[in-house]
Amino acid sequence: MSPSRAAAFAMFFIMPVLFACAPAATKAQLSDAGVKAKILWELRAGEVDMTHLTVEVHGGAATVSGLVPNQAQQRRIHDLLIRTPGVKEAIENVVVETPP
Repeated sequence: MSPSRAAAFAMFFIMPVLFACAPAATKAQLSDAGVKAKILWELRAGEVDMTHLTVEVHGGAATVSGLVPNQAQQRRIHDLLIRTPGVKEAIENVVVETPP
């Protein structure tokens, strides 16, 4: 197996198994970078339009700022922030974009 194929195999098959077997992280165990990565992952998985959004996490305070096309996505962001492990404070600076 070539090195690139071995790396691809590890990335898509072995790593998910290792992460699935690891104990669940508690809020205290998650770094700001880890919390931000989780938020970004969940936003994309929840089909939130990320075109005009930014995500920042400092000291457990997660801030999502920008524009979304509708209130459903605004609510989805709120729900995601309050249930994400490691988020101690959810700050939502998200505005629903109004058509011209």
